[in-house]
Amino acid sequence: MFTVCFLEELINSRLILLMLGNIQRDLVKWIHLNVKDADLTLRILARHHGRVLNTSKLGRLMGISYHTVNRRIEALVNADLLRLLFPMRVKPGRRLLKSPKIYVRNTAILLQLLGIQSAIELQESTLREQIFKGFMIEQIVSREQAKNSGSLFCYYGGFGGPHICLIIDRLRSRTGIIFKFKNMLEPGDWTCLKSALKEELVKRGFIVYPGNRAFFAARDLIAVPALGFLDQYNLLTNDKLSIQDIREILRPYNSDKHNVVYI
Repeated sequence: MFTVCFLEELINSRLILLMLGNIQRDLVKWIHLNVKDADLTLRILARHHGRVLNTSKLGRLMGISYHTVNRRIEALVNADLLRLLFPMRVKPGRRLLKSPKIYVRNTAILLQLLGIQSAIELQESTLREQIFKGFMIEQIVSREQAKNSGSLFCYYGGFGGPHICLIIDRLRSRTGIIFKFKNMLEPGDWTCLKSALKEELVKRGFIVYPGNRAFFAARDLIAVPALGFLDQYNLLTNDKLSIQDIREILRPYNSDKHNVVYI
């Protein structure tokens, strides 16, 4: 899945370069941009991949008004190039973020826009964790929509501290997921998710990371290697399965042979 070979294949794909050229031409046609401005728009948005959307800041970087930024983003969302992930709505009174996060949906196009030409450059990029999050979010959303077309997707977090990267809302229950771009986890990595479980904002939580061991961090809070999570997604996110059922599902992923994900 998210392997060095996979990423190198994406980076070197001529098809991706062709797709990027088509997107730039479509921007020129849709919102009357010249090619230079279309390229600038895409590259600035790529550098803000995974961040909370701030159209005023983006407008200053592009030299345009925030109204124009909104129009360009709307066109790219409608073209399925960008995803706006909105925050979860909770009871009033909490100081939570109200703006969406912005993601470039196609990881290969994102890497091209960022100028990442090799796996080494990816590993050294300051955006490597955001790239990992965006890739996993798209993989999970596609699996969930194939299974439950009515599911909603959001994130949860305040102005400071960690966020729950993705919440899958099936109306009857919610699943929270955080992504960590590290091979070894520590208790501080899942404090926000543990609090959400305690407050019953989510029914079950997952910490998805490119490590090599699945384990329970707490009841209903499970750390799972990225490959194992995607392979067993439908079972792991089944609300009706018990903790013991999940333990059995994850048993094969407790050996290095099955669950190492190379980043």
